[in-house]
Formats: sequence, C-alpha cells, structure tokens
Amino acid sequence: MGAIWKFFSGEDDTPPAPEQSARRDLEPVDEHAATAYHEAGHARAARIGGATVLDINAYPNGGGLTRWDWKPFRENRWTWGTRRYTEEHKRRTELTIYVAGQESECRYLMDRYGYSYKKALRETDPGASSDQEKFKQRAEGTGYTWESMRGEVHGLVRRHAYTIETNAKPLKRKGHRDGTWA
Repeated sequence: MGAIWKFFSGEDDTPPAPEQSARRDLEPVDEHAATAYHEAGHARAARIGGATVLDINAYPNGGGLTRWDWKPFRENRWTWGTRRYTEEHKRRTELTIYVAGQESECRYLMDRYGYSYKKALRETDPGASSDQEKFKQRAEGTGYTWESMRGEVHGLVRRHAYTIETNAKPLKRKGHRDGTWA
C-alpha cells in the first residue's frame, strides 16, 4: 500500500540508494504537511463512520481542527437521512476518529521520510495528546483502549490512503477544506 501512497503523492516508487536513505533521515519533517495528513485522517474516519464533516483546518503552527457532526450525509438523493445510528456505533466511530489522526500522520512519516512505525508513533505522540485525552474520556467504562483501536484504524488508513492524500495536499496549501471533500 505504501507504493500506492507514494504513487499518488508523486514520489518515485523505487527504493532509495543507501546514501539517499541516510540523507532522508536528516531531512526535516514538514510539520504543516504532517498536520494536514493528521487532520485528513480524522476527516476520512468521520466520513466512513457516517458522520458529516463540516470542515478541516491545518494551521502553519502545527495545530489543526476537524469539525464533524452526526447530521445525515447525503449519499444520494434516495437515501437522505434514512440511516439511524445507535449510540454504540457513534461512540465507536468517535473513538476511531481520534485514533485516525495519529495513524494517518504515522503513515505519512513512514512513506515520505522512511520512519519505522515505532519511530513514527514516538514522533507523533505529543501531537496526538489532546486526541488521546478525548479518547480516554469517551472510552471510559467501555473496555476500548487506544492501543486496541490502533490496529483497526491502521487498516482503515491503509485502505483510504488515496482519499487522505487527496485531502491533505490541498489542506496544506490552503489551510482549510470544506467538509464535502472528506
């Protein structure tokens, strides 16, 4: 899947020469792009869970915000507002949304900068601390943990890499995306 991500990002899919790999580790991470991927991951998870994404923001200082709501999303003209979600579905989707930001940012660091998964997690943990706090509050008493959701969300991010990529690039350029793009 990394090859697909690299294809759509415009990067060459051939493995780098050893001297290029060393230089790649020294290249500073584009924090604004990493934030854009983080927020695009939140938005895609919200949309997959059935929520309506209102807007996505990535600020140059490294902060970001994805706003979403449980208003019905118009999938086509015949199904407007016909889906009803249980509270358990909503809770699980919300927990997935919180984890998806960090997973998407990790995928970006692994594909663009050659990070290992463990190193990407260490690098993104500080930026995901507010998501982890929200997750902890929402998951209290349910048995869900950040680590247990990570595996499921890891697969979600891999499957939806193209859509995350197509949202993150313009988000980085403009700083704001309308929710209809998610």
